[in-house]
Amino acid sequence: MQLTKYECTRIIGMRALEIQNGSPHLIEVKDENLLMDSTYVAALELKNGLLDFYLKRRYPLQRIEQVSGKDLVVHNDVFTLITTKEQNV
Repeated sequence: MQLTKYECTRIIGMRALEIQNGSPHLIEVKDENLLMDSTYVAALELKNGLLDFYLKRRYPLQRIEQVSGKDLVVHNDVFTLITTKEQNV
């Protein structure tokens, strides 16, 4: 299953907020400018499958599906975000 771009946005935003509040990075970033960009670091962690989360998807007829984040494929927009940030440095 693939994460939607909206789910990816929410996950990256929540993780970026954790990083801004002092949470340690789960991945090593070599470039000093990118190290300070919490959105980039969060997207990189999501792309590499380092984030441990569960996602609840609600479907019609009150069906709820709970999926592990490690089982999901990241949306292509995350790759676009990462490459754009790397090119702008």
